[in-house]
Formats: sequence, C-alpha cells, structure tokens
Amino acid sequence: MEEFDAIAKDSGRMAALHRVGTLAKPALSPEGATSIDLGCGTGLFAKVVGAKSLVGVDFSEVLLASARERMETVLQHDIFDLPFAACSIENIVSLFVIDDYSSEKKARFFATVFSLLKPGGNFFFAAYSPRDERMGAWHGAFNRQRQESIEIYLEDVSSYRRRFQQCGLLLEQLEIIKADGVFQLGIHTLKLRREFIVMVGQKE
Repeated sequence: MEEFDAIAKDSGRMAALHRVGTLAKPALSPEGATSIDLGCGTGLFAKVVGAKSLVGVDFSEVLLASARERMETVLQHDIFDLPFAACSIENIVSLFVIDDYSSEKKARFFATVFSLLKPGGNFFFAAYSPRDERMGAWHGAFNRQRQESIEIYLEDVSSYRRRFQQCGLLLEQLEIIKADGVFQLGIHTLKLRREFIVMVGQKE
C-alpha cells in the first residue's frame, strides 16, 4: 500500500484526488447516504476525503486487501457488473478508471452510473486529459520499458461533456487540474506535465 500511495504522490495525481475530495466531502458526509467508489484501488480516495463509509468496488483482490484498512466495506466486482439496484445510490465516485476502456464501454459505464443514482444523486469523476504527458505522449515509452501493451483511450473535455449530457447527467462542475509528476524511465528521471479532467454531475 505504501508503494502504491508513493507512486500516486510522485505522479501528481494527488492534486486531482484532493480537489475531488474537496468537492465531494459535503455530499459524502451525511449519515446514512450510500456512496460508492468504482475502481477504488487501495482506498486512497477514502483516506483523502476521510470517508470510511464509502463503499469500495474494485476487480483486484490485491488492491482491495489494502482498501479494507481504509474502508468499512469493499466489494470485488467488475465495474460493468455491479450488485446494486437501480436508483439506489446517493453518490458515485470514479477516478482514473474509465480511461482504460473503449468508447463503447465508456458509454455503457456512464449509462450504468446514471441508472444507479437516485434522483438528486451526485457523480464525482476524474480522467486523464489527452494533454497529460504521462498517459498521452509518453505512454508508449513506459509500455516499451515494461514490455507491456496496455492501451489507454483518452478523451477530451468536449467528449466527456457529451457523455454526461447523453446519459442524462446535469454537469455542475468542470475543472482542469494541472500538476507535475516525477517518473523513472530506465536510468532517467522525468518530470512530466500532468493534466486531469475533474467533473461533477447530478441526476435530476
């Protein structure tokens, strides 16, 4: 867990996590509200926002082992096959998860989020901007170093605006968060510019 958290800090992503935490905390605080973090990883966002009651959902049992130390409830599930009833969730958080999926799966994901939210429910979302150097211009170099073929499907602000609109979410907040990240590529230490898209939507 310490290694995962250190990577998040060095990478610059904490700037986005803290900003989403500030935006989400008032909604996550009321007792009795059902709030879920889709793709919670080690539960780092729950730690940032101070919300142990946030329900963590992730496919990785390894990451969930750490998340259990930070969240009262964690579930091992695919984000496209969730065990929640329609209109049952007050708040959904999803940070840097959907970038891994194609346009078709993104559409399915946003439709699922909308269906799960109660009327008046909130969606707190973050993704990598196409101008993010680590996941954009330098992504191929890191893949080659690690001998991986991980694909990333980045979309810009206008695309995510459309996705919110198409699924029926009212866009309440949109911010571009910029930060610097430090990465090791072979023997080289790189300082890359990070750019994150942060959005808050509500189901009317």
